[in-house]
Amino acid sequence: MSGFEGSMSRRWLGLAFAIVLAWGIATPVAAQDAERRWDKEEGSYSQMNLAEKCGSNVRKGLTGLFDSVANAAFSVAAIGSPYSGHLVKKVAIFAGDVIGLVDDNPVTAHVFQGIVSRQFLRLGAGAAALPRVMGVIHDTTFDAPTMAFEDYVGPATFHTGAYSENSGLATLGAVVISDVLLRPAGSLITIFGFRAQGQELHDQGIELIGEALKVSFF
Repeated sequence: MSGFEGSMSRRWLGLAFAIVLAWGIATPVAAQDAERRWDKEEGSYSQMNLAEKCGSNVRKGLTGLFDSVANAAFSVAAIGSPYSGHLVKKVAIFAGDVIGLVDDNPVTAHVFQGIVSRQFLRLGAGAAALPRVMGVIHDTTFDAPTMAFEDYVGPATFHTGAYSENSGLATLGAVVISDVLLRPAGSLITIFGFRAQGQELHDQGIELIGEALKVSFF
């Protein structure tokens, strides 16, 4: 492949990435708004005729499928993104604590003032609390413990509480099971008329993420 062809390929890949990113940003809100609007317009499901019920099931199933895929993409980005993702943040805080032994200990603090270590701590503190982020993405509220901003950048030598904050790994696993398996399966069977069973799978998936957020691990 020539240099020109390689450059064009990279440009097309960059354009494709930008399109996917824009789609990912717009999708969750659009899908949730459409779901609410259609639910309001449809009225009571029990009062529909057979054709209306079939149309409603297809609409609800496709919208739910669209929503769960976008939720999965956003959740993975929130947990593992290069800038203040929730796995990256714990590594950043640990690095800040280790470097702080050199540039922010009682002997060197008045000279170096933690110039390097505090940047790592600030990077780690930049990621918002995981339960709140997951709640916004999934259009709900998760009852899980969160930490204050000061827990990441306070005067402690080692910010050990941040290491065992809501587990990014456990949440990532729950997101895969919920948003990639359970909820899409629920949406698919909803299309074929199993509306109650589809809703049950959706609820189980959301509940699984809520339980994972209560796990304290890396």
